[in-house]
Amino acid sequence: MRKYHLLRKKKKKKKKKKQRRKRRRRRRRRRRRRNKEEKEEEEEEEEGEEGEEEEEEETKKKKKKKKNKKEKKEKKKKKKKKKKEKKKKKKKKKKKKKKKKKKEKKNNNNNNNKKKKKKNKKNKNKKNKKNKNKKNKKKRKKKKKNNNNNNNNNNKKKKKNKKNKNKKNKKNKNKKNKKKRKKKKKNNNNKNKNKNKKNKKKKNKRKKPPIAPG
Repeated sequence: MRKYHLLRKKKKKKKKKKQRRKRRRRRRRRRRRRNKEEKEEEEEEEEGEEGEEEEEEETKKKKKKKKNKKEKKEKKKKKKKKKKEKKKKKKKKKKKKKKKKKKEKKNNNNNNNKKKKKKNKKNKNKKNKKNKNKKNKKKRKKKKKNNNNNNNNNNKKKKKNKKNKNKKNKKNKNKKNKKKRKKKKKNNNNKNKNKNKKNKKKKNKRKKPPIAPG
């Protein structure tokens, strides 16, 4: 901003200097013209009336010269005006072009910023997705591991329970069989005892003499 103000100041200074120079030149011209006219008047007065024809011719010549000078001046003025207009137009065009360029640059920057933002958002989303997937993968892995551990534990538990049940069943079976055997043995012993008793009785009966009748 400061640089811009300094440039403006410089331009103003330059313009003022130019205007001063112009005024000075104008004043000088006027002075010369006045001096010239005064000189001519003096000469005319000195000469007096030396032939009217000559004077008329001189006047005509002067008038023609003045007219030519005026025309030349007008032409010059027109040319200058045209040049000025052209310069103004050029300046305006340049300014417009500069403004357009500036606007385009701004738009490009805005577009680039938008693109950058979009890209950053995309990358962020991508990263977040990646991290989420990673996290989920880890979670799934952990769950699977826990499930496997649980299954293994359950299987182990089942196995143990089965083993214990089998053991218990075997024990009960053995107990039952033992009881059965004991009972059988007891029954057999009783049977044998009774048999022996019977046999003994029979034997003893055979040994006794027969009782005589009457």
